Amino acid sequence: MGNHLGISGSGSSVSPRGQLSSIQLSSDDLLAYQDACQNDQDVRKFDAELQIRTTRAISALVAEVHKPHSFSLDLLKRSNRQHG
Repeated sequence: MGNHLGISGSGSSVSPRGQLSSIQLSSDDLLAYQDACQNDQDVRKFDAELQIRTTRAISALVAEVHKPHSFSLDLLKRSNRQHG
């Protein structure tokens, strides 16, 4: 239960195209998220799904790195559609 984020700092950065380029959260933000995960079933469900999707995305990237061709963002989208 709870999150497994390893993010520190404060604020966030958004590129001109509107794509999130990095996320920086304070320890207070992370503690609030952990508290929400413990006390709110919807947040707990969101966190669990986020962990599953993140693991699938990382696994897809790792699998593609070992292949002779390059991987793409489409691979990640397909991976999440197949399991989501």
